[in-house]
Amino acid sequence: MWGAFGNTPMDSPPPPARGSANAPPAAWGLSLYWRPRARGHSSSASLTHGVKVSNDGFVYVGDRDNRRIQVFTIDGKYVTQVFVNRSGPSAAGVGGIAFSRDKQQQFMYLADYGNTHLVTVNRKTLDIVGQFGNRSDKPGDFQGVHHIATDSKGNLYTAEVVSGNRAQKFAFKGLSPAATTP
Repeated sequence: MWGAFGNTPMDSPPPPARGSANAPPAAWGLSLYWRPRARGHSSSASLTHGVKVSNDGFVYVGDRDNRRIQVFTIDGKYVTQVFVNRSGPSAAGVGGIAFSRDKQQQFMYLADYGNTHLVTVNRKTLDIVGQFGNRSDKPGDFQGVHHIATDSKGNLYTAEVVSGNRAQKFAFKGLSPAATTP
């Protein structure tokens, strides 16, 4: 169990509900538990929304209210972070995380819930390399994009909540030359 920056959380996780099917097995030995705290608190994050483990063993955690992704080792050691649309109009940031389907998982895709964007990040450098979407009900735009996933062909799937309440598919057409240069 760890909090923001790999620090020990300030409080204990609540006990799982009696008989809860969602209670993690004790054998897992790893749990992420973050309770909402004031922005930037050194030992907690707020509204943890997406957690993904990369092929090379890093844990990427979306901290929605602090508009960031934090990166940890599988043992909980803090590595780095990247802020996403920090000056955007909404205080709610990254809701979902997905990786590109290449072996190196070169790209990380982020569902920026409050700012209605899909954001593409170079996973190794954490540089934002692109984003798209506006707040509307038109295809390709979003109203509460909350989750994102990729399939084996590299297509992206999004799920929207609140007023959107829809799923969209974005077909992978390959990389442009600019996306493949370092």
